[in-house]
Amino acid sequence: MPFQRMSFVAAKQDIQLPGVVPTLLIGLGGTGTDVVMRLRKMLFDQGMTAKRPYLRYLLIDTDEERWCPRHAAERDYLEVRPQPDEFVRCAVGEHEFRHVFDLLEQARDERFAGWLKPTLRQYGPRVLYCGAGTHRQFGRVAFMLRYPEIRHRIDSYLRDMLYELACLPPGTLQGTWVHPGAVEVVIVTSLAGGTGAGMFIDIAYLVRDIVQLHPALSQLTIKTTTLVAVMPSAFARLVAHDAMYRRLQQNGYACLLEMEHYGSPRSDEEAFLGTADARPRVGFVAPWKQNQFI
Repeated sequence: MPFQRMSFVAAKQDIQLPGVVPTLLIGLGGTGTDVVMRLRKMLFDQGMTAKRPYLRYLLIDTDEERWCPRHAAERDYLEVRPQPDEFVRCAVGEHEFRHVFDLLEQARDERFAGWLKPTLRQYGPRVLYCGAGTHRQFGRVAFMLRYPEIRHRIDSYLRDMLYELACLPPGTLQGTWVHPGAVEVVIVTSLAGGTGAGMFIDIAYLVRDIVQLHPALSQLTIKTTTLVAVMPSAFARLVAHDAMYRRLQQNGYACLLEMEHYGSPRSDEEAFLGTADARPRVGFVAPWKQNQFI
């Protein structure tokens, strides 16, 4: 299970944590949702039928309609169907879509200037209502527009989980020992599509910011962020034509370049320095220093 695993801490020593580590599983985009829902169903089938106070699920996607894994029967997943507060719906409506590109063309919104191409307007708002259509920039647009809700949901889930664990009467977990000084956030995404591949780095930095700076989490001694990323090769037999697969490969390559930029090991542990024109230099440190599984 992901919350009974080997953890790697900043001291670069492998520590086998006893018991169960409180874990928040975040599924990004269609692939992240598929993986998290299949894991949830597997745990349910193995006997974890009741809610566990040390495990939370959060799904973040631009597809308003789909929650059941692809090629799976919805009736088989009804017992583990996510609750409304477990799903952050990042679909962007027509008015928001047009407003973003109006501001971009007028150079009036720094959130999108410099990385969002004005020519993407041609795809229309529908592309951000039923997924991001393999356009990573649309995934990041959705993150920017839904940032307050995403941050609030991650923040509240972590705080509520730890508070609930602290308030449990003795014997509630029937012999399961929960590590009192640790928390783990697992981010599951594809590097091939649009939603997850477009926002996973921003989500990872947001998680790091929350677990490091939130007063409610200040007493924790081990705070682990794990990235589980699916490469485009996993979809090679699923795409209809070679041109689409090449697009997925391009997305994966772009994601790996970004991960290399933000996550390359440094012998002196110093942060990267940004070089934005006419702006203060900003330091970056990889948000998943502990674990990456690709």
